[in-house]
Amino acid sequence: MNAVVNATPIGSAQSGFIHLMKSLNNECAKSFQELIEDKHLYQTVKVDYAGIHKAIRSRVIAGAQAGFDATVRTTNFRVSLVESTDQTRLVMIPINVELYCEGKECCKKQAHRPIWFKEIIQDAQATTSTVLITPKLIVPELFQLIVIAYRCERCHGTPQVLVIRRSGWTFSLDCRSPIEHIEVPKHFPKKESHLYRDAVIASHAGKGLAALFYLRAFIEQWGRRITGMSGRNTGDEIMMTYAKTLPTHLRETMPSLKECYEKLSEPIHDARDDAEVFKEVIDKIDQHFEIRSAHRIPEVEMKEQDTVTENQPKNEAVQQIPNGVKKTSDAVTETEASQEHKNNDSSS
Repeated sequence: MNAVVNATPIGSAQSGFIHLMKSLNNECAKSFQELIEDKHLYQTVKVDYAGIHKAIRSRVIAGAQAGFDATVRTTNFRVSLVESTDQTRLVMIPINVELYCEGKECCKKQAHRPIWFKEIIQDAQATTSTVLITPKLIVPELFQLIVIAYRCERCHGTPQVLVIRRSGWTFSLDCRSPIEHIEVPKHFPKKESHLYRDAVIASHAGKGLAALFYLRAFIEQWGRRITGMSGRNTGDEIMMTYAKTLPTHLRETMPSLKECYEKLSEPIHDARDDAEVFKEVIDKIDQHFEIRSAHRIPEVEMKEQDTVTENQPKNEAVQQIPNGVKKTSDAVTETEASQEHKNNDSSS
């Protein structure tokens, strides 16, 4: 993140250093809030230390720059979670943030207040009887692990815990309990929604191949449920049969789930992470189910015996007719066969 720094000259090294720490504190606070509210698991934010330092130093008068540089070189820039009036320390006091609350009274984003926080590395390095590490823990100067527990301000339910890792001036969200909540669009099928949710979580966490697999499993399991097909039917067969359950006048206007399945299969078979394919396909899947919802297409689940089997000719397309009777394009139904038998009896 880039700080906005004014151009007013700074007359002393100490004053310049205080300006530097104030700017860094402001940027760290903004970065922490962005990381917790807007970023996902294993995603990062970066404080532009070099840019802030350069901007502040350029304002320090020439005679004070050497003293400013000396102070910076000897400063420990570790983030402290303890409030202090010392303006020469880097302090990050956790503040209220917006998080999703799973409480029955909430089930949406609510304000959460920090109720407990700890910087683990500093405690682990302390020479107390609770430290079980021998020899003493040694880590890079700007490496920290920060644990923060938040509780919903509305329902005061079970706390959420976040772990933030600091490496240099980069902060990453390395753990959250419970796992991030993903709101599934209302027009998506509920029974398979856990697969869609896992696909999005995997994508956010940088596990692109897993995201592609979960997304493909989502549409395949949906297709299996609607068509009644199980066993060793291929995804292509399932998606082809599923397409025949859609109203004919809408079929050509809806993104094809068969094409989505094929698109996802390409990088999966190559064991290749492809974020562009994921984004393209998830948008098409969303459009498909949005059209289903807009036209109120019901989730009619076929039984397995109502679908095309391996023993049937491939050109027998199963169709659903209004009275619920199964009919194929190349064979007469039991009703038609019975009527033909009656006609033969009467003619004889």
